[in-house]
Amino acid sequence: MKCPHCEKDIRDAVMLSAAASIMARRRKRLGRQITSDQARAMQLRSAAARVRNRQGQTGERP
Repeated sequence: MKCPHCEKDIRDAVMLSAAASIMARRRKRLGRQITSDQARAMQLRSAAARVRNRQGQTGERP
């Protein structure tokens, strides 16, 4: 899936967005409580996506 503006691959961003909305629904159902492990996992995924996006902008790939 490509961004219509910059032609960058946005699959990771779309997946993270979907995961965030699922987690938000779960938090609502559970009284806004998530475990620290879930929060840590979400932070790691978003950090990894930011790194991948930065690499995509410079044209570099690991």
